[in-house]
Amino acid sequence: MSGDDDSTSDAIESAADAARDAIDAKQSETENDKKESALDEAKDLVDTAEQKAKERADDS
Repeated sequence: MSGDDDSTSDAIESAADAARDAIDAKQSETENDKKESALDEAKDLVDTAEQKAKERADDS
């Protein structure tokens, strides 16, 4: 991988980590099971988006 690919991958990871951290913070504030379930689904979507973004970055 070139330097640009590394920084793209690092940026993707940082953004995904920040999103997960924000979701975790919000999740720890709520006691509503439905909200927690929705937040878990959101986290899964972030994970999926991160993986797809990494795959696209690797392909380019």
